Amino acid sequence: MKEAAPLYDRDFFEWTARNAQLLREGRFGEVDAGHLAASSSRQAWQDTRESLDPVFSKAVDDAVYETRLPFAFEQVTDQAFLPD
Repeated sequence: MKEAAPLYDRDFFEWTARNAQLLREGRFGEVDAGHLAASSSRQAWQDTRESLDPVFSKAVDDAVYETRLPFAFEQVTDQAFLPD
């Protein structure tokens, strides 16, 4: 008979709640330490990436806006400057 998939694979929410309860109760020997470590590492990386996204976004925006246009703003807004 095929073994059922671990709770982590079947129901992540339930797995999280169960392991949180085990930790609160001090039942460390029953905690799914392998998946907990992997899940925590992924979450830490995601949090770090999300906190850096605005920094990278600002750097890209600055680079785009620093691009020099061939005409000055005053030229483009001057009706006499525009071609017929």
